[in-house]
Amino acid sequence: MDTEDSPLPCLFSTLVKTYEHKKLSEYKTKEKQRIRNADTNAIKTRIKLFEPHFVELSSFQNKLEKYTICEKHYNQIVPKDNYLNYLNDDSLPYSRKRSRNSNTLNLNDMQIESSTDIGIQVKLDSIDSNNNLLMQIKILKDSLNTLTTNHSKQAQIIENKNNKIFELEHECEYLKKEIADYNNKLGNLNLYKNQVEALINEKNKLSSENIYLKNQWNERYNTQQKRITEITKIASLERKFLYNDIIYLINDCNRFFLENLLAFNPLNWLKYQNPVIVKFIEILTDNDDEQISQKKIFKRIVAIDAIYKLRHNKYVSEINLAASAIKYTIA
Repeated sequence: MDTEDSPLPCLFSTLVKTYEHKKLSEYKTKEKQRIRNADTNAIKTRIKLFEPHFVELSSFQNKLEKYTICEKHYNQIVPKDNYLNYLNDDSLPYSRKRSRNSNTLNLNDMQIESSTDIGIQVKLDSIDSNNNLLMQIKILKDSLNTLTTNHSKQAQIIENKNNKIFELEHECEYLKKEIADYNNKLGNLNLYKNQVEALINEKNKLSSENIYLKNQWNERYNTQQKRITEITKIASLERKFLYNDIIYLINDCNRFFLENLLAFNPLNWLKYQNPVIVKFIEILTDNDDEQISQKKIFKRIVAIDAIYKLRHNKYVSEINLAASAIKYTIA
Protein backbone atom coordinates (compact mmCIF):
# COMPACT_ATOMS: atom_id res chain seq x y z
CA MET A 1 0.00 0.00 0.00
CA ASP A 2 1.04 3.61 -0.48
CA THR A 3 2.10 5.27 2.75
CA GLU A 4 2.45 8.86 3.77
CA ASP A 5 5.51 9.71 5.93
CA SER A 6 6.62 6.09 6.06
CA PRO A 7 9.39 5.40 8.58
CA LEU A 8 10.87 2.78 6.20
CA PRO A 9 13.91 3.97 4.21
CA CYS A 10 13.97 4.31 0.42
CA LEU A 11 15.59 1.29 -1.22
CA PHE A 12 17.78 3.45 -3.49
CA SER A 13 18.70 6.17 -0.97
CA THR A 14 21.77 4.25 0.15
CA LEU A 15 22.93 3.79 -3.46
CA VAL A 16 22.78 7.41 -4.62
CA LYS A 17 26.33 8.40 -3.73
CA THR A 18 27.80 5.12 -4.97
CA TYR A 19 26.11 5.31 -8.37
CA GLU A 20 25.93 9.02 -8.92
CA HIS A 21 28.07 8.56 -12.03
CA LYS A 22 25.27 6.41 -13.45
CA LYS A 23 22.84 9.31 -13.11
CA LEU A 24 20.81 7.69 -10.34
CA SER A 25 18.39 10.34 -9.08
CA GLU A 26 19.10 12.01 -5.75
CA TYR A 27 16.98 11.06 -2.81
CA LYS A 28 14.66 13.90 -1.91
CA THR A 29 11.63 14.12 0.27
CA LYS A 30 8.85 16.60 -0.04
CA GLU A 31 5.82 17.38 1.95
CA LYS A 32 3.40 15.58 -0.28
CA GLN A 33 4.76 12.64 -2.19
CA ARG A 34 3.68 9.10 -2.80
CA ILE A 35 5.77 6.48 -1.09
CA ARG A 36 5.44 2.92 -2.38
CA ASN A 37 6.30 -0.34 -0.67
CA ALA A 38 9.20 -2.09 -2.34
CA ASP A 39 7.72 -5.52 -1.60
CA THR A 40 5.29 -5.67 -4.54
CA ASN A 41 5.47 -8.10 -7.42
CA ALA A 42 5.67 -5.36 -10.04
CA ILE A 43 8.48 -3.54 -8.24
CA LYS A 44 10.32 -6.80 -7.55
CA THR A 45 10.23 -7.58 -11.26
CA ARG A 46 11.66 -4.18 -12.15
CA ILE A 47 14.35 -4.35 -9.45
CA LYS A 48 15.64 -7.64 -10.89
CA LEU A 49 16.24 -5.86 -14.22
CA PHE A 50 18.53 -3.36 -12.47
CA GLU A 51 20.57 -5.86 -10.42
CA PRO A 52 23.33 -6.12 -13.11
CA HIS A 53 23.85 -2.37 -12.77
CA PHE A 54 23.35 -2.05 -8.99
CA VAL A 55 24.80 -5.24 -7.48
CA GLU A 56 23.63 -4.35 -3.96
CA LEU A 57 20.00 -4.89 -5.01
CA SER A 58 20.45 -8.67 -5.08
CA SER A 59 21.10 -8.65 -1.32
CA PHE A 60 17.84 -6.75 -0.72
CA GLN A 61 15.58 -9.26 -2.49
CA ASN A 62 14.70 -11.19 0.69
CA LYS A 63 14.03 -8.12 2.81
CA LEU A 64 12.21 -5.74 0.49
CA GLU A 65 9.37 -5.49 2.99
CA LYS A 66 11.70 -3.32 5.08
CA TYR A 67 12.09 -0.74 2.28
CA THR A 68 10.02 1.67 0.30
CA ILE A 69 10.62 3.53 -2.96
CA CYS A 70 10.30 7.28 -2.98
CA GLU A 71 8.36 9.00 -5.72
CA LYS A 72 11.48 10.23 -7.51
CA HIS A 73 13.19 6.84 -7.68
CA TYR A 74 9.92 5.14 -8.54
CA ASN A 75 9.44 7.42 -11.53
CA GLN A 76 13.02 6.74 -12.67
CA ILE A 77 13.01 2.95 -12.17
CA VAL A 78 9.52 1.52 -12.56
CA PRO A 79 7.22 3.16 -15.16
CA LYS A 80 9.54 3.44 -18.18
CA ASP A 81 12.64 1.87 -19.73
CA ASN A 82 14.52 5.07 -20.54
CA TYR A 83 16.91 4.78 -17.61
CA LEU A 84 17.34 1.03 -18.04
CA ASN A 85 18.16 1.52 -21.74
CA TYR A 86 20.70 4.16 -20.80
CA LEU A 87 22.37 1.79 -18.32
CA ASN A 88 22.50 -0.92 -20.99
CA ASP A 89 23.95 1.50 -23.55
CA ASP A 90 25.46 4.69 -22.15
CA SER A 91 25.72 6.16 -25.66
CA LEU A 92 21.97 6.78 -25.57
CA PRO A 93 20.83 10.23 -24.41
CA TYR A 94 19.30 10.41 -20.94
CA SER A 95 18.14 13.28 -18.76
CA ARG A 96 17.17 13.11 -15.13
CA LYS A 97 14.40 15.61 -15.75
CA ARG A 98 11.03 14.03 -15.75
CA SER A 99 9.06 14.30 -18.98
CA ARG A 100 5.51 15.48 -19.09
CA ASN A 101 4.22 11.98 -19.69
CA SER A 102 6.39 10.29 -17.10
CA ASN A 103 3.35 9.16 -15.13
CA THR A 104 2.22 6.95 -18.02
CA LEU A 105 2.99 3.31 -17.23
CA ASN A 106 4.45 0.97 -19.81
CA LEU A 107 2.20 -1.93 -18.94
CA ASN A 108 3.91 -4.19 -21.50
CA ASP A 109 7.09 -4.14 -19.40
CA MET A 110 5.34 -4.78 -16.10
CA GLN A 111 3.65 -7.96 -15.05
CA ILE A 112 0.87 -7.08 -12.64
CA GLU A 113 -0.15 -10.22 -10.81
CA SER A 114 -2.77 -8.86 -8.47
CA SER A 115 -5.05 -5.89 -8.20
CA THR A 116 -4.04 -5.69 -4.54
CA ASP A 117 -0.45 -4.83 -5.46
CA ILE A 118 -0.01 -1.27 -4.44
CA GLY A 119 2.35 1.32 -5.79
CA ILE A 120 1.69 0.67 -9.51
CA GLN A 121 -1.38 2.83 -9.88
CA VAL A 122 -0.61 6.18 -11.35
CA LYS A 123 -3.05 8.99 -10.92
CA LEU A 124 -3.14 11.20 -13.97
CA ASP A 125 -4.16 14.71 -13.69
CA SER A 126 -7.37 15.29 -15.65
CA ILE A 127 -5.89 18.24 -17.54
CA ASP A 128 -2.78 16.28 -18.51
CA SER A 129 -5.00 13.40 -19.60
CA ASN A 130 -7.09 15.67 -21.81
CA ASN A 131 -3.98 17.26 -23.26
CA ASN A 132 -2.55 13.84 -24.00
CA LEU A 133 -5.76 12.75 -25.68
CA LEU A 134 -5.92 15.92 -27.76
CA MET A 135 -2.31 15.50 -28.73
CA GLN A 136 -2.87 11.88 -29.72
CA ILE A 137 -5.96 12.87 -31.72
CA LYS A 138 -3.95 15.54 -33.50
CA ILE A 139 -1.19 13.04 -34.21
CA LEU A 140 -3.75 10.58 -35.56
CA LYS A 141 -5.31 13.29 -37.74
CA ASP A 142 -1.90 14.27 -39.07
CA SER A 143 -1.10 10.63 -39.72
CA LEU A 144 -4.44 10.19 -41.49
CA ASN A 145 -3.82 13.27 -43.63
CA THR A 146 -0.36 12.02 -44.44
CA LEU A 147 -1.72 8.60 -45.36
CA THR A 148 -4.43 10.20 -47.50
CA THR A 149 -1.89 12.39 -49.27
CA ASN A 150 0.47 9.47 -49.77
CA HIS A 151 -2.41 7.35 -51.04
CA SER A 152 -3.35 10.03 -53.58
CA LYS A 153 0.25 10.31 -54.68
CA GLN A 154 0.59 6.54 -54.95
CA ALA A 155 -2.69 6.34 -56.89
CA GLN A 156 -1.43 9.01 -59.29
CA ILE A 157 1.89 7.21 -59.65
CA ILE A 158 0.08 3.92 -60.33
CA GLU A 159 -2.13 5.61 -62.93
CA ASN A 160 0.93 7.13 -64.60
CA LYS A 161 2.64 3.74 -64.56
CA ASN A 162 -0.44 2.08 -66.08
CA ASN A 163 -0.55 4.72 -68.82
CA LYS A 164 3.13 4.16 -69.46
CA ILE A 165 2.57 0.40 -69.61
CA PHE A 166 -0.26 0.93 -72.12
CA GLU A 167 1.97 3.15 -74.25
CA LEU A 168 4.79 0.62 -74.09
CA GLU A 169 2.43 -2.22 -75.05
CA HIS A 170 1.18 -0.18 -78.01
CA GLU A 171 4.75 0.62 -79.00
CA CYS A 172 5.66 -3.05 -78.59
CA GLU A 173 2.89 -4.08 -81.00
CA TYR A 174 4.08 -1.47 -83.48
CA LEU A 175 7.66 -2.70 -83.17
CA LYS A 176 6.50 -6.30 -83.68
CA LYS A 177 4.86 -5.27 -86.98
CA GLU A 178 7.98 -3.41 -88.01
CA ILE A 179 10.11 -6.44 -87.16
CA ALA A 180 7.80 -8.64 -89.26
CA ASP A 181 8.13 -6.18 -92.18
CA TYR A 182 11.89 -6.10 -91.78
CA ASN A 183 11.98 -9.90 -91.70
CA ASN A 184 10.06 -10.00 -94.99
CA LYS A 185 12.38 -7.41 -96.49
CA LEU A 186 15.33 -9.34 -95.15
CA GLY A 187 14.00 -12.49 -96.81
CA ASN A 188 13.66 -10.64 -100.13
CA LEU A 189 17.10 -9.14 -99.61
CA ASN A 190 18.57 -12.59 -99.04
CA LEU A 191 16.85 -13.78 -102.23
CA TYR A 192 18.28 -10.84 -104.17
CA LYS A 193 21.63 -11.48 -102.56
CA ASN A 194 21.57 -15.11 -103.69
CA GLN A 195 20.62 -14.02 -107.20
CA VAL A 196 23.42 -11.45 -107.24
CA GLU A 197 25.88 -14.07 -106.00
CA ALA A 198 24.71 -16.45 -108.73
CA LEU A 199 25.15 -13.71 -111.36
CA ILE A 200 28.57 -12.84 -109.96
CA ASN A 201 29.59 -16.50 -110.12
CA GLU A 202 28.28 -16.72 -113.68
CA LYS A 203 30.15 -13.52 -114.57
CA ASN A 204 33.35 -14.86 -113.03
CA LYS A 205 32.89 -18.12 -114.90
CA LEU A 206 32.31 -16.31 -118.21
CA SER A 207 35.21 -14.00 -117.47
CA SER A 208 37.48 -17.00 -116.87
CA GLU A 209 36.25 -18.63 -120.05
CA ASN A 210 36.74 -15.38 -121.94
CA ILE A 211 40.30 -15.06 -120.65
CA TYR A 212 40.94 -18.67 -121.61
CA LEU A 213 39.50 -18.17 -125.10
CA LYS A 214 41.38 -14.90 -125.50
CA ASN A 215 44.61 -16.63 -124.60
CA GLN A 216 43.75 -19.45 -126.97
CA TRP A 217 43.05 -16.93 -129.71
CA ASN A 218 46.24 -15.01 -129.06
CA GLU A 219 48.23 -18.23 -129.05
CA ARG A 220 46.52 -19.85 -132.04
CA TYR A 221 49.56 -19.22 -134.29
CA ASN A 222 52.37 -19.27 -131.74
CA THR A 223 53.68 -22.66 -132.95
CA GLN A 224 54.34 -23.98 -136.42
CA GLN A 225 52.04 -26.91 -135.86
CA LYS A 226 49.18 -24.55 -135.00
CA ARG A 227 49.87 -22.53 -138.13
CA ILE A 228 49.88 -25.72 -140.20
CA THR A 229 46.55 -26.67 -138.65
CA GLU A 230 45.06 -23.27 -139.46
CA ILE A 231 46.40 -23.30 -143.03
CA THR A 232 44.98 -26.77 -143.46
CA LYS A 233 41.57 -25.55 -142.33
CA ILE A 234 41.71 -22.53 -144.64
CA ALA A 235 42.88 -24.63 -147.58
CA SER A 236 40.13 -27.18 -146.93
CA LEU A 237 37.56 -24.42 -146.96
CA GLU A 238 39.01 -22.72 -150.05
CA ARG A 239 39.82 -25.69 -152.30
CA LYS A 240 36.22 -25.93 -153.56
CA PHE A 241 36.15 -22.24 -154.46
CA LEU A 242 39.55 -22.59 -156.12
CA TYR A 243 38.30 -25.51 -158.16
CA ASN A 244 35.29 -23.49 -159.32
CA ASP A 245 37.55 -20.59 -160.29
CA ILE A 246 39.72 -22.92 -162.37
CA ILE A 247 36.66 -24.40 -164.11
CA TYR A 248 35.59 -20.87 -164.96
CA LEU A 249 39.02 -20.17 -166.50
CA ILE A 250 38.94 -23.43 -168.47
CA ASN A 251 35.59 -22.44 -169.98
CA ASP A 252 36.74 -18.87 -170.72
CA CYS A 253 38.16 -19.07 -174.23
CA ASN A 254 38.36 -15.30 -174.63
CA ARG A 255 41.56 -15.23 -172.69
CA PHE A 256 43.33 -16.83 -175.67
CA PHE A 257 42.28 -14.16 -178.19
CA LEU A 258 45.21 -12.28 -179.61
CA GLU A 259 43.96 -8.85 -178.62
CA ASN A 260 43.52 -10.06 -175.04
CA LEU A 261 46.96 -11.63 -175.03
CA LEU A 262 48.47 -8.41 -176.35
CA ALA A 263 46.56 -6.40 -173.69
CA PHE A 264 47.72 -8.73 -170.91
CA ASN A 265 48.46 -6.84 -167.69
CA PRO A 266 49.89 -8.77 -164.69
CA LEU A 267 48.15 -6.65 -162.06
CA ASN A 268 44.79 -6.90 -163.81
CA TRP A 269 45.26 -10.65 -164.15
CA LEU A 270 45.91 -10.98 -160.38
CA LYS A 271 42.82 -8.90 -159.65
CA TYR A 272 40.53 -11.53 -161.19
CA GLN A 273 42.12 -14.61 -159.65
CA ASN A 274 41.23 -16.45 -156.46
CA PRO A 275 41.87 -13.80 -153.77
CA VAL A 276 42.91 -16.29 -151.06
CA ILE A 277 45.62 -17.82 -153.25
CA VAL A 278 46.76 -14.41 -154.44
CA LYS A 279 47.03 -13.01 -150.90
CA PHE A 280 48.78 -16.15 -149.67
CA ILE A 281 51.44 -15.90 -152.39
CA GLU A 282 51.85 -12.14 -151.88
CA ILE A 283 52.41 -12.51 -148.13
CA LEU A 284 54.81 -15.41 -148.53
CA THR A 285 56.88 -13.63 -151.18
CA ASP A 286 56.85 -10.16 -149.66
CA ASN A 287 60.12 -8.77 -148.34
CA ASP A 288 60.22 -5.84 -145.94
CA ASP A 289 61.29 -2.51 -147.45
CA GLU A 290 61.38 -4.00 -150.96
CA GLN A 291 59.83 -2.18 -153.88
CA ILE A 292 57.63 -4.54 -155.91
CA SER A 293 58.94 -4.92 -159.46
CA GLN A 294 57.17 -6.18 -162.59
CA LYS A 295 59.47 -9.16 -162.57
CA LYS A 296 58.39 -10.18 -159.05
CA ILE A 297 54.76 -9.69 -159.95
CA PHE A 298 55.22 -11.97 -162.96
CA LYS A 299 56.88 -14.59 -160.78
CA ARG A 300 53.86 -14.50 -158.45
CA ILE A 301 51.60 -15.02 -161.47
CA VAL A 302 53.68 -18.02 -162.49
CA ALA A 303 53.40 -19.45 -158.96
CA ILE A 304 49.62 -19.03 -158.92
CA ASP A 305 49.37 -20.47 -162.43
CA ALA A 306 51.36 -23.51 -161.26
CA ILE A 307 48.90 -24.03 -158.39
CA TYR A 308 46.05 -23.94 -160.89
CA LYS A 309 47.74 -26.63 -162.99
CA LEU A 310 48.26 -28.79 -159.91
CA ARG A 311 44.62 -28.41 -158.88
CA HIS A 312 43.16 -29.32 -162.32
CA ASN A 313 45.08 -31.23 -164.98
CA LYS A 314 42.92 -29.81 -167.82
CA TYR A 315 43.85 -26.28 -167.01
CA VAL A 316 45.75 -24.52 -169.79
CA SER A 317 47.58 -21.34 -168.94
CA GLU A 318 47.52 -18.25 -171.12
CA ILE A 319 50.54 -16.84 -169.39
CA ASN A 320 53.13 -18.34 -171.71
CA LEU A 321 51.09 -17.35 -174.76
CA ALA A 322 50.76 -13.81 -173.49
CA ALA A 323 54.50 -13.65 -172.87
CA SER A 324 55.22 -14.98 -176.37
CA ALA A 325 52.77 -12.50 -177.94
CA ILE A 326 54.42 -9.65 -176.11
CA LYS A 327 57.87 -10.80 -177.28
CA TYR A 328 56.59 -11.22 -180.85
CA THR A 329 55.11 -7.75 -180.91
CA ILE A 330 58.29 -6.25 -179.60
CA ALA A 331 60.37 -8.13 -182.16
